[in-house]
Amino acid sequence: TSSKAGFYAASGLGWTPEGIYVCMTFPSEKMFSADPTWFWNYANAELFFDSAGSEGNAWTPSCRQFWLYPVEKNGQWRLKSGEWKTRENPPGTNLYDDKRTRCAMSYEQGICTMEAFIPAEALGKAPSLNQIWSAALCMQTGLPSKQDRKAAWPRSKSEGNLDRPAMWGKIQFVQ
Repeated sequence: TSSKAGFYAASGLGWTPEGIYVCMTFPSEKMFSADPTWFWNYANAELFFDSAGSEGNAWTPSCRQFWLYPVEKNGQWRLKSGEWKTRENPPGTNLYDDKRTRCAMSYEQGICTMEAFIPAEALGKAPSLNQIWSAALCMQTGLPSKQDRKAAWPRSKSEGNLDRPAMWGKIQFVQ
């Protein structure tokens, strides 16, 4: 993942025919319990997938956007997942607590680690050997604006990840 100087984040992706596994880790000196309806104001990770690998600038029915956000309750942190429905998938049906995705997280000594397994059912298609999908990842610490840190692959949301799938990177499922 790329980021501004001084902010080091790491991510990884794995797959099975049942779905996609992702892991992200980044430093954050403080964490706030997120509101799923305003997740972009908090520590979060956004994952973008297009199983058709579309080359256009418009979202297609094969495009998916998921987000992961930490929630603290009684001193315990847990990770939740949501799916933002695009214009074609249909709007107004966003999932703010997506039970299909299995999540785990830890926050220790200023390091946040988020892990999720997104099943093929949520992805709209099962990954398979040698398929090429479009994908993108954005992470942020969710701290007040001057302290907020962000990292992304292949580019940030403001540079095209949010609304132009053609600018997402390509991933190939290999063994």
